[in-house]
Amino acid sequence: MSEKNHRDGKLVYHLTHVDNLPSIVTSGLCSRRALQQRNHPFKDVANPEILSGRGQHGLDAYVPFHFIPKSPFDGAVVNSAADKRFVLISVSRGFARANGWRVCARHPLANDRQPELLAWDEGIEAIDWPTMNQPQRSYEDHETRMVCMAEALSPQPVTFGDFAFIYAPNQDVQAAAAAALLRLRPVQVNPWMFPKGCR
Repeated sequence: MSEKNHRDGKLVYHLTHVDNLPSIVTSGLCSRRALQQRNHPFKDVANPEILSGRGQHGLDAYVPFHFIPKSPFDGAVVNSAADKRFVLISVSRGFARANGWRVCARHPLANDRQPELLAWDEGIEAIDWPTMNQPQRSYEDHETRMVCMAEALSPQPVTFGDFAFIYAPNQDVQAAAAAALLRLRPVQVNPWMFPKGCR
C-alpha cells in the first residue's frame, strides 16, 4: 500500500464545537474579528494565548483551516475541552484556490516574526509535504508539529453552501449536528478523522 500524500488531498478542515452549528448555518464560518465586532456569541475552542498572538499578527481577520484532519491543533483542543462534541467542516481546496485564500506554510506563530501569508499556489509549494506525509509522524517533534499546523486562510466568511462535507466522530454527535443543521445536509460519521478523545 502506498503512503498517503497529503499534497494530493482535495479538502481543508476546520474543527468546531457542535453548538456553533446553528449560527454557522445562518452566518457561515466567520473570522474571529468579525464575530467579535458583531458581538456574535460562539463557543470558543482555541487557547487564549494563541488567540492573542493571532490577533497581534492580524490572523484574526481570516477563517483558518488545516490541510489534514487530526492536526496538532485538533488534538490540543480536544484534550483541553470538557465537552468533546466536535465536528469537522471541510471545504474543497479548489474552492479555496479560486476564492483567493492564503496559505501559511507552517504554524503561523512558529517564529517571532510576522507570519508569511502566501498566495495559494506559492503556499502549496512552500509546505513541507514529506514531513506532513510521515505515516508514523509524532507531534512530540517540534518541527513536525509546526509543519502539520500549516493553514489555509479564508479572507471572507465561508458560507454553509460552500462546505464540501461535515464529519462527526460518533453517532451521538452526528445526531446533534443533524438537528443543529436542521437536517439540511448529511453529517458523515468518521471517527478516524478525530483525536481519540472525541471517539
